[in-house]
Amino acid sequence: MSISNSNFVTFLDDDVQINDKYFLYSLKYIKKKNCDLLFSRINQINSKLPLSKNMKNFDIKINYLNTSCCLSSSMWINFNNIKKRYFDKNFGLGAKFGSGEETDYIFSYLNSNGRIYYSAKPLIYHPKEFFELQNFNKIYTKFISYGKGQGAIMKKNFYNNKFLFIYLFITSLLKSFLAMIFYALIFKIKNSIKYFALFAGKIFGFTNYTIN
Repeated sequence: MSISNSNFVTFLDDDVQINDKYFLYSLKYIKKKNCDLLFSRINQINSKLPLSKNMKNFDIKINYLNTSCCLSSSMWINFNNIKKRYFDKNFGLGAKFGSGEETDYIFSYLNSNGRIYYSAKPLIYHPKEFFELQNFNKIYTKFISYGKGQGAIMKKNFYNNKFLFIYLFITSLLKSFLAMIFYALIFKIKNSIKYFALFAGKIFGFTNYTIN
């Protein structure tokens, strides 16, 4: 991103398929809304189902409470409006906290009153990740990494708005805890392990992230 000369930058995973009008729809939407960041809907390949249940089939303006529908593999940045910002290298695949780079980036814009939107029209398609096919150890390792990233982001942004991020963190923990108990009670052990790992990871990430 630091060597890009373009005013518009998008991030696409190497295994996605794009709608034939993805670029046209995206750029038109950015100009129409004059937004700083744009995220789009991601469907499972050969399906009308979204990659994540958090993804909407309608357009919304992003705030601190609805960032879960935004994934970096469908992200656009408009550098016409604001100087270049860079991703925190502590977050993302292979980093200390193995997820959450897009959420952290979104918060950096929201903290400065940035305009961020999600649109369902510029579709891309992504292979579904079947964590059910993995063994217990892989599920735990994968999702505890995700949880660490989510917890660390809450800690990083805590002092920007203490009450907001206490609410977000506690709500996030509660959702993971309740899901863990629910799936354990109906004997879906792999799902229960997933949410236990998220729960534990969030606590670890929050307590171990050091604010510079």
